[in-house]
Amino acid sequence: MDLTVFPSFYEPWGYTPMESAAFAVPTVTADRAGFGQWIMEKHPDGHLGVHVLNRLDHDYAMARDKLTEYLGEYLSLSREDWARRSQAAREVAEEATWHDFYRHYLEAYAHAAEIRTERIAGVQRMAAQRGVEISFSGVNTTQPRLRSFTVVTELPQALARLREVADNLWWVWNREAQDSSSGWIRPAGGTAAATRSCSSTPWTASA
Repeated sequence: MDLTVFPSFYEPWGYTPMESAAFAVPTVTADRAGFGQWIMEKHPDGHLGVHVLNRLDHDYAMARDKLTEYLGEYLSLSREDWARRSQAAREVAEEATWHDFYRHYLEAYAHAAEIRTERIAGVQRMAAQRGVEISFSGVNTTQPRLRSFTVVTELPQALARLREVADNLWWVWNREAQDSSSGWIRPAGGTAAATRSCSSTPWTASA
């Protein structure tokens, strides 16, 4: 694989481009993703292995054109240039390990605990004022409120049996089955086709 592209409009972090970099595959992320923001902070002049697409300032059409331009330039790279980008991608991924990030989690938890104490104290002071009645449901409890729900997707009839393939892990580990065909036979009267994607998700469907 030569390049992965994840031009997200919003991602709290964005593990997929980081995982791509960890496998030494150059990647495209966006400045609306936490990973992209992190790259920009650490490498304000740009990074060779991780291209950050500007989506904060550019509208969809501009972002599309900029991405198209970048892909065109990327296709003209020599193998030596690609190898340098691949190495750079791997190196930046090694800066995003638990060894590097764990202390930030501790800082975040400590900050959240500090804010909680301040909020509760503020509510108590307000509640003590005469003539003022204030109710903040759940402020003084640490018990989570959990609700369960089920999501069921309905596939078109032409693709219905692909669910059996998706739920059958035999396709994942059986290399002969994966290599037996590079595509999927179209069902009679249908327009659906399936092609191999990767070993962890061996088949994807398109219409």
